[in-house]
Amino acid sequence: MLSRLIVAFLAAAASVQSSSGNEIQALSQVATFDDIAGVNPVLGFAPPTPYKHLTYTAFGLGAPAPGSLTIQASSPDNAVFAPYITTGLLTQPAIGTGKDTLSFDMKSIANGCYAATENGALAPAIDCTIRYTGFKAGSEEKVTHDYVYETCAVLDILGVALQSAQVKTTRFPPSFSNLERIEPEVLTAALPAVQGVTVQMAFDDVAYVANVQKAE
Repeated sequence: MLSRLIVAFLAAAASVQSSSGNEIQALSQVATFDDIAGVNPVLGFAPPTPYKHLTYTAFGLGAPAPGSLTIQASSPDNAVFAPYITTGLLTQPAIGTGKDTLSFDMKSIANGCYAATENGALAPAIDCTIRYTGFKAGSEEKVTHDYVYETCAVLDILGVALQSAQVKTTRFPPSFSNLERIEPEVLTAALPAVQGVTVQMAFDDVAYVANVQKAE
């Protein structure tokens, strides 16, 4: 009940004054990506940026087919992914403040990992640990949060999932407030014994409060 009251309060988009005297709106947002049209079912282009007051660097859009063995979004129809290669990041993915956004407070995100070729095409989910590093706005302070993703899927002899699995939600601690950006990375992953596959991250339903400078 308390959590619902908090969400309802945030949804009211309370206005506050910044130290410079500019009025700031705290806007409760959930980025589902489902309102973005024309997404390739397997592998799409980057999401529009900014999207709901935040920017997305080094992300792509996908539209997992319901019932398929690919990793599934937590809400239909779309999700975003961030590609890795065997030796590490292709490009560091980051979610950051948009042009009108001074900072944001992370609340939760649906996330998971999957094994795919280097182009990042959607594929079966795999167990992994994802670390989020949050960078505070206007300072050098950093905060971290780790999430262990477990598919709970039946695997074949090579370690490939025989069932589809959704991304799952992790909730951020209160320290993930007043952020300029967050960067996710894979700490560990249970890659199957298949040549040429790498670990990828998938995300959906990004919930946050955007602290937006009110237009004059």
